[in-house]
Amino acid sequence: MKKLNNKGFAISTMLYGILTMVLLILTLLLTIMQSSYNKENAAIENITYYMNKCMAKQVAVEECFRTYNDNPSNPISCYDEYEAYTSCLGSESTIISTSKSEKLNQLISTNSEGTANFIEDENMPGRFVFVGSSPNNYLKFGNKLARIISVESDGKIKAIFVDKYSNLQFDVDADITANSGKTAWSNSSLIAALKNKTTGISYSDLFVQGKFYTGTITESNTPQDAITAIISEFYENNTYKVGVVSLYDYVIASSAGTCNPNSTSDTFLNMISKCKDNNWITAENTNCSWTTTGIVSSGKIDKYVTIDKTNIYNKTEPNSRCEAGLVFYLSSNTVVDKSGTGTNTNPYIVVF
Repeated sequence: MKKLNNKGFAISTMLYGILTMVLLILTLLLTIMQSSYNKENAAIENITYYMNKCMAKQVAVEECFRTYNDNPSNPISCYDEYEAYTSCLGSESTIISTSKSEKLNQLISTNSEGTANFIEDENMPGRFVFVGSSPNNYLKFGNKLARIISVESDGKIKAIFVDKYSNLQFDVDADITANSGKTAWSNSSLIAALKNKTTGISYSDLFVQGKFYTGTITESNTPQDAITAIISEFYENNTYKVGVVSLYDYVIASSAGTCNPNSTSDTFLNMISKCKDNNWITAENTNCSWTTTGIVSSGKIDKYVTIDKTNIYNKTEPNSRCEAGLVFYLSSNTVVDKSGTGTNTNPYIVVF
């Protein structure tokens, strides 16, 4: 009996020991779970805190992009806001190294300023234009090739796509009763057609508002009077951000010494005929190509100036069909790959 009692005591002691160990293990597990729960809660609270904090910085950088029309891939005006946002998220900045990119207007100035093919427009101080038969003004925009017409005084870039749209009418009517070039252009079939064409152009949402010169001329104008009339009237609209060149754009692109748009002694038609030489815009045309310059006769616009490769001045009825080179403006903050030189084989490439 005594031996049995001793065995029972030993078994009881062992059971109590096991139970105690189980309780200790359960207590330890509960402690660990509580600690893990507390850590998870703390982590969630931290994440929530930083997300709320970063949301404010995200709003700030998005507002900055909208205000300055900055390039999200390589912000210039919004650099500080972008850095604050990416640092807040704890992510690495995706900004392209400034050693590989640069503002387009600055790179053009570096590469072309002081050369014979990039000169200041004497009729518009601060505006620089590409002139001559083969200036280095090629620009790759998405999958399309363009050529730069000018760097405007506010730093915007004016350019024209190399490939043209064919078989377009300026207007469905043979005569345009308005003698205002601005009114005629804003109501034309051509501006509507070009606006529709932008839907097929990648990144066309980066086009910005710019001036399209629409002043009309008469054939009795002197060269100086005609040029003054053309640039005295312009169309600028945030909905229609595309257009075609004016006769002034063609004339100013010539580096021929005999092409003098400010002449007061030559006749306008005689002067115009000399401007087709050493002119990169004329060289780009094969068939007739529309301009925004109308010719007024008897109080209405009955013809528009069109250009072809051999003649810089054709008088064409508005309901005729010609090509149209789409002209657009880019922001002064537009950034390009720094390695581009503007040649046909190494154009400036816009960074998106």
